Amino acid sequence: MIRIYRLTHPSSTRLYIGKTIRSLEKRLYGHMDESTRHIHIRKNRWIRSLVSKGFTPEISLIEEVDENLGDEREKFWIKLGWQVAPKDILNSPSMPGGEGFQPGHKHNKKSKDKSARNKRKLTNLNLQSIATRISNGEFIKDIAREYSVNRTTISNNLKGRVIDTVPIKYKSNHPIGENHHEGKLSQEKVKTIREKYTSGKFDQYDLANEFGVSQSLITEVINNKIWHNTNYVKPNIKSMRRKLTDQQLIEIVKKLKNKESIKIILKEYPVSQTQVYRMREKINKGEIKWR
Repeated sequence: MIRIYRLTHPSSTRLYIGKTIRSLEKRLYGHMDESTRHIHIRKNRWIRSLVSKGFTPEISLIEEVDENLGDEREKFWIKLGWQVAPKDILNSPSMPGGEGFQPGHKHNKKSKDKSARNKRKLTNLNLQSIATRISNGEFIKDIAREYSVNRTTISNNLKGRVIDTVPIKYKSNHPIGENHHEGKLSQEKVKTIREKYTSGKFDQYDLANEFGVSQSLITEVINNKIWHNTNYVKPNIKSMRRKLTDQQLIEIVKKLKNKESIKIILKEYPVSQTQVYRMREKINKGEIKWR
């Protein structure tokens, strides 16, 4: 059986008509849950307004019908609701059980395209002019202010675009490095960062705090991803910071195999207690590998 029901509340004149095969209590719980997720539907906005006042919508049965008559009877009651209370019903007569469109509003492809054109602020001619100006060295933020749009709007419109069969390469001469208006580093600072990191005495976080930038930016500088220099070779910091020689490692392994005291090993070699315990664990598992 299909149950045709209505949602109402004494404090409001609003009305919603629906159908369900579940119990009315479970369907009401479903509506309450949906109202927190699909926030732009009119029925859900009405439910949330009731909840904000401390109320809960009331659900009541209109009639029970056979399954093959469910859609027809729902349409009937929704149509009747529009005839009796057109300003209060939350359903749409063209969409049984739905709240998408209002009667008299027809959204076809042509009207949607026209609406999109009206909202668009940048034409193809504007974009071609903007691309030329950016290539000549003008800043995107100044151009965006002139056209009353965001910088990201210009960037997203120009990325990968082809206007008049000519690909736009708007970043070919775009200011970079010291010439960029938001740049925080200079060629001299980049050189200093790489020298200090290569010395092995500074980690990336120390350099980030010193130069007032993020640690991820320091990583890109060190990895030569930005401020690219063909003569720069990324240092192997792990080998530079290594405290033990191969001979010392062999000696420690031998002492661990002979089950000598870890405290004595710590006093003799510049190694941490954690490293010694890890070495002993790998020895017991047979995982020690020498390069």
